[in-house]
Amino acid sequence: MLGQALDQSGEAAIITDINGTIQYVNKSFEEITGYSAEEALGRNPRILKSSAQDPKVYREMWQTIIAGEAWNGSIIDRRKDGSFYPTLLSIAPIKDDTGKVTHFISIQQDITELRALEKQFQESQKLEALGTLVGGIAHDFNNMLAGIMGNSYLAQRNNRKLKVEKVKNNLIAIDELCQKAAGMIKQMLTFARSDAIDKRDFLLTP
Repeated sequence: MLGQALDQSGEAAIITDINGTIQYVNKSFEEITGYSAEEALGRNPRILKSSAQDPKVYREMWQTIIAGEAWNGSIIDRRKDGSFYPTLLSIAPIKDDTGKVTHFISIQQDITELRALEKQFQESQKLEALGTLVGGIAHDFNNMLAGIMGNSYLAQRNNRKLKVEKVKNNLIAIDELCQKAAGMIKQMLTFARSDAIDKRDFLLTP
């Protein structure tokens, strides 16, 4: 019954010996990774190791399980065809009656579809927020344009009266307003893009 439960599970299951040699994989393992049971048995789970994952994670994982503790986390693994996929991974030691670790069992869940749904949800939220953001920015942007046009008019008038210092100040004000407007547009474009946004904490108090 336990064997059938593992075999019919929708999550990939791997059982290895103490040295990490694969002794059992279920059908979901074959479907998710592309490796058949015959190809996987006798090999090491390193066949799933990907260059997209920080090697430090693998080292911490191994140190945890050989110490007799369970490891849980999310990593990027690699299928037989070379494609990467995100997965939730849980590895636990199997101990005998004396408490000695004899095997390891790994349960792996492919979360590719979940990540796609999360990204789709984030994009829909972003579009909704962008509409609100544009409405709020339009007022500030109009104020900047008014300031630019006003200073341009003053610069032209002061130039005719040969008031060089005032012309200089007007041009500086125009430049500052243009820089602010350009920064505002850059923020809007960054927010609208589908790329990941670099988020930083900042203090609201001066």
